[in-house]
Amino acid sequence: MSDDKRQWGLPDRKRIDIHHPDGVNHGSKSLGISPEQLREVAARVGTSAQKVWEALCKL
Repeated sequence: MSDDKRQWGLPDRKRIDIHHPDGVNHGSKSLGISPEQLREVAARVGTSAQKVWEALCKL
């Protein structure tokens, strides 16, 4: 989502917003992991939901 408040729209579903508490909580519940684990994986592979999922499958 843009910082420009005049631009609005749906959030990017392909990304996990690790800087926003709601994004972390939703992502961790969806993936069945703790918020801390989600932050650790996202720090390694990025915030792409697909890459996070692939990294978790390899664990």
